[in-house]
Amino acid sequence: MHVQFSVIVSKSKARGVVAAAGHLGLWPALYAGAVLCCFLQLSGLWRRDRADFTALASVIFTALGTYLIDRVKLWPRFADPADRISQPMRYAFLGRHDMLARMLAIVSLVAGAAFAWRLSRWAPLLVLFSVVGAALYAPRARSNRPRLKDIFLFKNFYTAAGLVAFAAIISLITFLPGYRPIGWWRLLESPATLCAAAILMLRVLIDAILCDIDDETGDRSSKTRTAVTQLGKSRVVYLATIAQLLLACLLPMLRPLALIARALWGLSLIVSTLLSLRVHPESQKNFIDLRFPIEAALITIILMLYWM
Repeated sequence: MHVQFSVIVSKSKARGVVAAAGHLGLWPALYAGAVLCCFLQLSGLWRRDRADFTALASVIFTALGTYLIDRVKLWPRFADPADRISQPMRYAFLGRHDMLARMLAIVSLVAGAAFAWRLSRWAPLLVLFSVVGAALYAPRARSNRPRLKDIFLFKNFYTAAGLVAFAAIISLITFLPGYRPIGWWRLLESPATLCAAAILMLRVLIDAILCDIDDETGDRSSKTRTAVTQLGKSRVVYLATIAQLLLACLLPMLRPLALIARALWGLSLIVSTLLSLRVHPESQKNFIDLRFPIEAALITIILMLYWM
């Protein structure tokens, strides 16, 4: 009986730690790191002998800081009431630790900029752009003026484009010798780079749409038009599952992409999508935030063993 009680307490503490890490943005930050890994591997830029964790650290710290700035804002009066309605537990936690969250956001952004500086002298501007982008994307709602995020599917495209663009630019800075900001546009002519960005854009877009399931109540109250508010939870999950499986089947056929990487990412997407069918819609966000980093870690290990 005592052992059983101890197990229950341990599980409860573990859930509390996982929830706190999610509230503070650790899982979305790791998701951003997974986007970087996926882009590098699919585009063929990644090589085991050129692994550079500076780029990964820059992306993760920048994503963590940007996420927290979006959630707690720099000043409490800028907080969005709709967010509190959607995620009462998250904002109850952040309300109790608002100063900690803001300090963590600032420290994370400084760290992200410092790591970016090691890659290129102009790369810290990307960190600044990410913060400005978050502020423009979701200011406090006003009854007479819709925000950008209130436009149908805009916030999903915005999130996906921001994550993929940041990962792509950091990748090009890191793994191309003699890289200069003026010349990087020519790299968009590379079929592998373009294809990797397009595939990632689709995957992150689908994930962003699924993450809106948790925000349905707040989105309806603030008149933010999302796929969930327009189509309903069940239909969105069904359509997203079909889209993900089609994307996974398409991946191995895209010849411009690295052969081993496209096969592994296609297989992992099929497996994680099928597993997601057993996840309750209300828990989709946590599952989505965690599955991409887990896939990236496993595929990176396999590729490192392959290159040995």
